[in-house]
Amino acid sequence: LTDKIVMKKPDVFERLCQIVKDSVIYVGDDPSLVKQFVKYLSPKSVIKDEEIIRQGDEGDYFYCIESGNYDVIVNERKVSQFDNKVSNQTITNSH
Repeated sequence: LTDKIVMKKPDVFERLCQIVKDSVIYVGDDPSLVKQFVKYLSPKSVIKDEEIIRQGDEGDYFYCIESGNYDVIVNERKVSQFDNKVSNQTITNSH
């Protein structure tokens, strides 16, 4: 999230609204809160092998994975792997 509204194409905005509605408990039931939340989401590109979230970090970001492959590692052991064929994958950085 950013402190400034980030403009998005209508289809991207609606797709993010659906992901947030399905993933974030505290805004999921109120469409106006979902839209307010999504207006402040900003894109972040990552490079291959870049670490996105480290286990134990403070939960301060909400990630929606649009495309690509990624691994989930817990206690230094890979426990899951996902790719862009899995729809609406969301990672929350919380502990």
